Amino acid sequence: MKTSGCPDLSTAFWGKSAAEPRRYKMIKIHCGIDTSLYTTSAAAVTEEGTMFSVSRLLAVKEGERGVRQSDALFQHTVDLPGVLNELDSQIKEAYSGYEIVSMGVSTRPRTVEGSYMPCFLAGVNAASALAFGAGVPLLPFSHQEGHIAAAIHGCPEFPIHAAVFFAFHMSGGTCELLRVEKTKTGFREEIIGKSRDITCGQLVDRTGVKLGLSFPCGKELEKLANEYPVGKAPKVSGEKGCINLSGFENQIDRMIQNGVDNGKIAAFVYDVILAAVEKILDESGAKKENLPILFAGGVMSSPRLKEHLQGYFTLPWLATDNACGIALLAKAGWEREKL
Repeated sequence: MKTSGCPDLSTAFWGKSAAEPRRYKMIKIHCGIDTSLYTTSAAAVTEEGTMFSVSRLLAVKEGERGVRQSDALFQHTVDLPGVLNELDSQIKEAYSGYEIVSMGVSTRPRTVEGSYMPCFLAGVNAASALAFGAGVPLLPFSHQEGHIAAAIHGCPEFPIHAAVFFAFHMSGGTCELLRVEKTKTGFREEIIGKSRDITCGQLVDRTGVKLGLSFPCGKELEKLANEYPVGKAPKVSGEKGCINLSGFENQIDRMIQNGVDNGKIAAFVYDVILAAVEKILDESGAKKENLPILFAGGVMSSPRLKEHLQGYFTLPWLATDNACGIALLAKAGWEREKL
C-alpha cells in the first residue's frame, strides 16, 4: 500500500510487511479535496489516522510559468475522476470497504472575506457530489488552512497543544508570516509579515523557467544550487514585516545576461529566500515572542532551507500542495460534532 507521492505507509500502519494484510469489513474515512493552481489532490484518513493521498500536478506548457485559472479549472475537472478512482483503489487494497463519514474541501485560498480563485470550484463541485451521495455535510476550509494542518501532521516535534503559533506559508503564490490561533472549525490567521510584490515561489519558478527548467522548478533549481555553498545574505528591503523581492528578479536577469553559471544563480535565489525569511521574522517582531514557528508550503519542502532556518518543518510531501490537511480538518470537525 503506497500512496501517490508519499512514503510507504504499510509498515507504519500494519507493523508488519504488506505481505501480511489485515482486511476489515468496513472502515470509516474522512475525505478531503484540494484543487489549487498547481495540483489536483484528494486524500482520506481513517479513524486510526492512516493517510491515503493522491496528487497530480497540472500540466504546464514548456517555457510557461504556470496555468491560467480557466485552464486549471478545466484540468481539475478532467483529472479529478482519475484521482478519486486511484484513491478508492488505494483504500480497497488495505480494507474490504469503507464509509465516508465526513467530507472536506478547500473553497478559497485564504480564510478572509473576498478570497477567491475559480480553480477551487472544481474541487467544490466534486466534494459536493460525494458529500450528497454519502449523506454527510460538506465542510469548507481554505487552501491555507489545509497547508497548516498538513504541516502540523507531518511534524511530530511540533507542540501539538500550542493554541497560538506562527506559520510561515511560502508557496508559488504566497509569502506570508501568520499568527495562527486554533479555532473550533480550523484556524484563524493574521498576516504579520509578507512580500509586497512577487513571492519567493515566483522567484524560484521564474528563475527556473529562464534557465530552461521544467515548471514548477523548485527541485531542479535546488539541485543546481547545491553545487554552491550558502553565500552572504543579500540585503532585503522592507519594514514592519513587509518586504520587496522584485528587485532581485531584475538582478537575476542581469546575471543570466552576463553568463553567470546557472548553479551560482540558483544558489543566489536560495540566499535571497533565506534572507527574506529572516528579514520578515525580524521586522515583524516574531522573534521576540516565545511561540513555535511552523514552516508550510511547497517552497518549504526544500532541504537547503531546512538546514539553515530555525523552526518546525514538515515532511516534504506534506509541504507541497495536497489534500491531506483538508481531510484531517474534516476528521477533526466530525470528531468535535460527536462530543
